[in-house]
Amino acid sequence: MKTKDVIEYFGGVNATARVLDIAHPAVCQWGEYPPYGRQAEIELITQGALKREPKQPALQKRPCHQLHVSKVS
Repeated sequence: MKTKDVIEYFGGVNATARVLDIAHPAVCQWGEYPPYGRQAEIELITQGALKREPKQPALQKRPCHQLHVSKVS
């Protein structure tokens, strides 16, 4: 799963942080992919709607505002 997919699923960075009980800046530090441990947690919370990567891809750090997330209505 990519960070932008997680943020879209939960409806924004703040909502993602709230659901995972972490700080907003922590989500912004993920880069293109959430940490593998978080991916496992997100897969459980979403009941498989979002799947963790089978192998951790190379991480590319980018601030949240550069992830091009679509707005949820």
